[in-house]
Amino acid sequence: MSNWIQPVLISSGNKKSSNELFDPCLDTRSWVVLKFCLEKKPSISISPNLLRPIARVSRHALVRCSDGLLEQFFECVSLVITSNSRAFYNAGVDLWINCAIDVSNLVYKVFSKEGFGFPGGKSRLEFAIFLLEHFATFLRFYPNPKNVFRVFVDRLLDPLLELLVLLHSQDSGENAEGAKRSLKAVEGVLSNGLFHPAHTTGFFNVKNLDPLGREGGVKGSYHNHLFHRFSGIKENKAVVLSGFGYLFRLFLDRTKTQKGAKHKEEASEDEPKETKKPFFEVFAQFMQPLLLECKAFSNTKVADLEEIKLVEMHCMLKSINEIIMCVNQENIYVPTEDTVEGSHFNYLKEVHEIIVSIADVIYLFWVSKSQSGGESMKKILALVSKEIFVAVGNFLEIEYRTLGDQIVDVWLIMFAFMAINFCSEDTRTRSLLIKEILSLGTQIINVFGELRQVANPLFALLQAVRLHAESHNSLGPTSSFPVGPLHLSSRDFLSSLTTMLCSTSLRLSISNSVRSMPERQAGSFIEELKVDLVGTLKWMADSILDFDLKAEILGKILSELYSLLLNSFTVTSSNSTLVGNSVEKLIGEIRPSFSPMLENKQEKENRNQNGNKNETVFIFCLLGGNSIPWRAAISWAMVFFFRLYAACRSLYRQSICLMPPDQAKKSSELFGSAIATNFGTEWRKYSTSINLGYFSWISDPSISLLDLIQNLSDTLFSEINLGRFSLTYSLVIMAFQRLHDLNREIQVSEVLQKEQDYSGRDKKQRKKIKEKACDLEVEVAGLTDFLIRNVITFENKLNSSGNMLILRSCSSDESSFMVEFWGILCRNIDIWGLYASKRGLRRFFSCLLYYCISNERGNGEKEVIGNRDVLCAISLELLGSLLIYDEPVLANNLMSRFCHLLKGSLTTVMNYLAVDVDLECLPDWSETNLVFCSTNIKEKTDEKSVSPLTDELRNCEGLLNLLRNMPAVIFNAKTSCRLTNYILHLERLVAWNILNNCGDSFAYKPSDLLRIFLSCRRALRHIITSSDDWCLQSKLFLKVSKIFGNRSTLEWLLNSLQRISREKSSQNLKELLFYSSDHTSHIFLKCAEIFFSFSLSKGEKLISLYSNDETNGRESSKVCLAWRCAESLAQTIDSQIKMLQITKRGGIDSCFNIISCLQGFLWGLVSTLQEVNRNSFDLKLWCWSKLEGSIGSFENFVDICLYLMLSEGETLWNDLPDLRVKNDMVNFGAFMRKWVKTKKQDETFSLPFSQFCERASLERVSLFKRLFTDETLEMQFTIRELFVASGAIFKLRCMMVPPSGNPTIPMGKVSIANAVLHVMADSRGWPGKFSFTWIEGVLQFLEVVAGHVNKFDHDFSKEVYSQLISSHLGVLGKCISLERKRAKLSIHDTGSNTKCLNPIEEADQDMINGLTRFKSRVRISLKKLIRDNTRSMVMILVQAVERALVGVEKGFRAVCDVYIGSTEGGCGNASPSVAAGVDCLYLVLESLSGKERALKKTIPSLVGCLFNIILHLEGPNMVCSPKVPSNETNSNPDAGAVVLMCVEVLTTVIGRHSCPMDACHVSQCLHVPTTLFRNLTRIKELSKNGFTIDRQYLIDLYAACCKLICATLKHRIREVRPCVALLEDSTTALLTCLESDNDNMSCKSTQFAWEMQEAIKCASFFRRIYEEIRQQKDVLANNSFYFLATYISVYSGYGPSQAGIKREVDEALRPGVYSLIDICTQSDLQQLHTVLGEGPCRNTLASLLHDYKIHFQYEGKI
Repeated sequence: MSNWIQPVLISSGNKKSSNELFDPCLDTRSWVVLKFCLEKKPSISISPNLLRPIARVSRHALVRCSDGLLEQFFECVSLVITSNSRAFYNAGVDLWINCAIDVSNLVYKVFSKEGFGFPGGKSRLEFAIFLLEHFATFLRFYPNPKNVFRVFVDRLLDPLLELLVLLHSQDSGENAEGAKRSLKAVEGVLSNGLFHPAHTTGFFNVKNLDPLGREGGVKGSYHNHLFHRFSGIKENKAVVLSGFGYLFRLFLDRTKTQKGAKHKEEASEDEPKETKKPFFEVFAQFMQPLLLECKAFSNTKVADLEEIKLVEMHCMLKSINEIIMCVNQENIYVPTEDTVEGSHFNYLKEVHEIIVSIADVIYLFWVSKSQSGGESMKKILALVSKEIFVAVGNFLEIEYRTLGDQIVDVWLIMFAFMAINFCSEDTRTRSLLIKEILSLGTQIINVFGELRQVANPLFALLQAVRLHAESHNSLGPTSSFPVGPLHLSSRDFLSSLTTMLCSTSLRLSISNSVRSMPERQAGSFIEELKVDLVGTLKWMADSILDFDLKAEILGKILSELYSLLLNSFTVTSSNSTLVGNSVEKLIGEIRPSFSPMLENKQEKENRNQNGNKNETVFIFCLLGGNSIPWRAAISWAMVFFFRLYAACRSLYRQSICLMPPDQAKKSSELFGSAIATNFGTEWRKYSTSINLGYFSWISDPSISLLDLIQNLSDTLFSEINLGRFSLTYSLVIMAFQRLHDLNREIQVSEVLQKEQDYSGRDKKQRKKIKEKACDLEVEVAGLTDFLIRNVITFENKLNSSGNMLILRSCSSDESSFMVEFWGILCRNIDIWGLYASKRGLRRFFSCLLYYCISNERGNGEKEVIGNRDVLCAISLELLGSLLIYDEPVLANNLMSRFCHLLKGSLTTVMNYLAVDVDLECLPDWSETNLVFCSTNIKEKTDEKSVSPLTDELRNCEGLLNLLRNMPAVIFNAKTSCRLTNYILHLERLVAWNILNNCGDSFAYKPSDLLRIFLSCRRALRHIITSSDDWCLQSKLFLKVSKIFGNRSTLEWLLNSLQRISREKSSQNLKELLFYSSDHTSHIFLKCAEIFFSFSLSKGEKLISLYSNDETNGRESSKVCLAWRCAESLAQTIDSQIKMLQITKRGGIDSCFNIISCLQGFLWGLVSTLQEVNRNSFDLKLWCWSKLEGSIGSFENFVDICLYLMLSEGETLWNDLPDLRVKNDMVNFGAFMRKWVKTKKQDETFSLPFSQFCERASLERVSLFKRLFTDETLEMQFTIRELFVASGAIFKLRCMMVPPSGNPTIPMGKVSIANAVLHVMADSRGWPGKFSFTWIEGVLQFLEVVAGHVNKFDHDFSKEVYSQLISSHLGVLGKCISLERKRAKLSIHDTGSNTKCLNPIEEADQDMINGLTRFKSRVRISLKKLIRDNTRSMVMILVQAVERALVGVEKGFRAVCDVYIGSTEGGCGNASPSVAAGVDCLYLVLESLSGKERALKKTIPSLVGCLFNIILHLEGPNMVCSPKVPSNETNSNPDAGAVVLMCVEVLTTVIGRHSCPMDACHVSQCLHVPTTLFRNLTRIKELSKNGFTIDRQYLIDLYAACCKLICATLKHRIREVRPCVALLEDSTTALLTCLESDNDNMSCKSTQFAWEMQEAIKCASFFRRIYEEIRQQKDVLANNSFYFLATYISVYSGYGPSQAGIKREVDEALRPGVYSLIDICTQSDLQQLHTVLGEGPCRNTLASLLHDYKIHFQYEGKI
């Protein structure tokens, strides 16, 4: 049957026509028959000609083949190849190539349809990849590859290159995976067909270093056929040329693989130095066909260029860039391996010149098409230009000398293309080219900066700017670059230049380059800058063509560059004199040009009368010597000189500060600021130099800066002058410099006035100083007024746009000026703010606050938003600094303005609603006014009409959000009371409109209104909690009590949220309500603290006043007022509780606000009583007697609420059947009275309730589980507040019990709390969003109980203590399991908890932060259980910890929760209780510091448990994070984290001498690093199997092991003596981890390698081991040379990786290595020298000894 079906298929495969009715190849039955034959007899012979029908099916796979046919076909072909892998190896080359052509066309068609958009595309692609891989295998093992080469190049190369280009473009998107596999298969075919091992030697013999191909290679070599093939391409030339560049990379990869295999076979160690030469020659051969095309293109006339040629050129340049990048990455060009004649360099230079010549042609063609060409043409031109700049950058990276003397020309090319690029209307293409140009410019500066040739590119840049400006002249260009006439306006021309030279990236690279300049080059650089500056002035004076444009370039571009260069200098003490002298010479050059502009009126008249003209030609022209437009030219000239002078002045002042004293004084006198370098009595000598002008360095006398600003005021604030913003900014910079000088001079003058006498000559001198000081103050006021005038401009923009921050500018200069000016104004407020008027400060702070809240309001265009964000960031930075708050004047003005703006916005809202209220007084809480307010709102529903109201509400919200970040020092009684009144008015307005469903009328959603309400409560909390400094002063106490002692206000704080919460709300609204309730709780807490602390601080007086009814005296009345306010708090809460209405089913979810305020009040009372003197027990009893009734009522309320929540209303009517119900609601006061009478009539008081709670803790497990979901948000928050309140009540009862008495423990609540914690510990995965928040309340209650558990009956206390320990360990283990690799001991709590490189996906950052806080709370509670209890109870804890470490639960003896890992290298596994035991053991050691005798007997067994955990859990993948899907959870802790914790606990134990350790345990400590790091070589293998290396964890583990070794050496040296071999093993294991990554393919090691900074950090930890060995030299001196030998061996490349240690890492290790050498004797070193033998190790030893003698050895003298 096989013999029949195969000829049928083969014969049909030979047919060229596809229109026949029956085609066996395309018939499913044919392939089913052949498949049947192969299944029955796999050994049947297969004809090689079967490739013909396979090719035919591939050709028609997308058109005529059904999915069923292809499925059978693919299975059949797969069966043919798998049953006999060599079935087609005897086929002819032509058969295979015919088939490969069809298969490659199939792959091309699949991807050309934009993915798998048609049915069956994926299956067809799988089949095609399978055949291509088999074809690659055929080519690899073909016996005569030379016969394949020519056919392959002629027939198959073109389609494969087309496919290669297409697949490289599919590297992203949904097809990326299929494209990646297809690309690998195609590259395999090309690699085996073109670069077979039999061909590679011939490629190295084909030599040609002539870019134009004038020198042929080896004659007769068939390899030349590959390169000659590209000269005859006619069709698809562009695509084929585009793929040619990838062939060179394939060649390099193939030769590298062959080289690695050769090294493996020959075990060769030394690589010959000439290996790069043949590679360079092959590179030149690959470049030849491309360069021939490029040369032909560069010789093409502009008129003959067509779009197709541009496309071809784009493809060729892409190939060239691909080849050049390979040369750069593989370091093929090595200057030291070049020939004597420099043939390699000359070749690169010629190629670079060809690329530049292409740029000339492209530019000229673009200029010719700038007006007539379409957008598609311009897009192609932009893409070609981009590749040109990429190529230039690649050549620069390979060899910077290729630029030669053409740096100026390269800058000109970039300027020219940047200018012509502005003609394109496609912003995307334009931005692409701009990005590439900026990248090249940055690269040029960075490369030359690294070469310490900073001046070359920068001064070339300045020269290019001047030459480029000439290209805009109508008379033609003056540069060597053939720039054609640009059809650009002056504005566009300048915009293109500004876009490049003022970009952030280029400015930053220039600044960094100048800063990195060697110190001694600074003087010569400034000298060159001076020469260039002279050339700039001559450039301006030589020609007056386009004078306005040149002047604007001078002021806008060149001034920016010059000032940037001068401001970027790094001045040090060693180069300060050199820099100062150079700057002085620079000023000397500009002085003749600058001084005429600064003469006062009298000096100018005198000079004109005398006929003296000392101006340069340029200034003469500016002053009217020729007919030049005055305003623009002079304005830009002033900008240039002012910026230059300010930069020189700043740099010179820096130099003076670092000069030697004598030189500094001399320079400061020349500078005109001698006061700056003199002190004390020396100021008298220079008192006459006070009030020298700002420009005295240029001309003395000269016009003052203030007079200059006043003369220019008309120009500065004129809308016509285009340069006014730049000029204003220049004057602002000089104004701040002058203000800094004036500030110092005013302070000096004040000191001199105080020191001078009042008689004789000193009196006259004092009078002169006083007069000059007055002049200084006048100038300061004038300069500050100038700054304020610019602030007024800001304020006008705000007012003109309706208080909306919209920076709409007529030019780009305006917006940049506003940002720069605002930034410098905010950063220097401490200089000018002290001299500003109140009006000026008001305007400044108005703008400041509006900018800070700008992100809360309005929308605008993208650029507007960008400016707004920058201004907002600057303003917020100022508010967050201490510049304002350190000065009372500024702080008071800020707060006054804040209150004014908040009141203004609130007044606007009230006026809009026609509500007449006095905002300075407390609100009227009567509901009549509130309903009237809401009625007025309902009448106005038009969206346009409520827009101003919306804006003002946003203003209020933004201001209140700012308030919470202001420090406490800014608040005083007056402003706090004002703000409180405003906030309460706003609260009332928002709350009542939420209740009356008026949110839509505000154009606000209910959540937005509630967010404003939340901001109000948060602000109230911040105000009252920040008032500690003033609220306890009796003078101001009345103002506080007037607001928060008002019962109506307290009722509002209680009722408002309760009434809002009754409305049906979403999850988001509920969260906002709970946040607001939490803030309200803190308000009540602080109020209670204030009132109780003020009254109880006068305790004896308070008792006497109440006992004798004496209220005389002002202070006595205030003490009574404070107590009455405190009682009012309690009474208000009590009355509100009794007025509550609950549902007849017992629902209390809406009571959370009252419960929250209740617990706040109780904890305020607790904190106050804790501060009362312990001897004042009578005062506490008196206080308790007054509040006992309220506290008892509060306790009943808490118990009832907890009872109702646990019973869920099931037993309510059975127990209390006679309750009165009205509208399905029950009065809580009546319910509480009946409940107390029914439930608490027993003599044991709380026994029935406790029994109910204990029973509920067992029966309500399902309820507790629901609490950890997001469905029970109200219940979660209520339970939290109930337990917090219970903790406060229990604390109060314990405080009121006499020292001899015992309190009553609330055992029922303890049972509930323990049950909740156990449910959390047993849960899987992450709990709900707020679970950690509400469970903290339960922990806070248990923490209070833990602090008093030792006061109970002994046996009873043990039982309670054991329960508390069990529940705490459970939740602690749960936290460690959730933290995964982030789990740390408590010693790390002060650091960041987000250092994990692979954070878990289940929780966001808020959840992680909540988990961290909760874990800290658990630890605090555990510490209290440890510290505040007896020794017998601590032993209970130790036993629980020991059981946890072993993994045995209480009551079970045979169950162990510690499991060993798999034999394949997996790490072990441990339960959460084991991890909790490790963490708790550290807490025990930390808390019982000095009391370890209680642990003396158990320490050895505990340490043994730690070693057991390490040995079970260690494994290679403990340092990895497995890629677990987000929906899967792991209930066990991370094994690596537990191991790290064990190592750190061992370090703690071993460092304490009071903790006994056996000698065997010490030896095991030394062996731990070897155990953990012996498998580090397998990490790379694990990373390939779905694991990600957690590098931060690995660093932490490495550091912990180093610390363990150091601690062992330091504290257990006696036990270390017999275990030195283990110490050597561990140090060797740790040292080999620092080896470099070996790129040599002959090295079989897969050793893990660090990044550089990681390795340096680890080396610094390892170094301490060597240093500690030196400290223990009495014991380890005889073994030191063994450690030194290990280091030398690894450093010299004989470690596992055979790569040695990098220089930077070795520098971190060297101090430790020198410490080893220091304790080695001469005989040890001699023995080491002998053992090492000849080779690199002995050389390393010699180098170490030499460096040791120079850097470390002590020779007996200092």
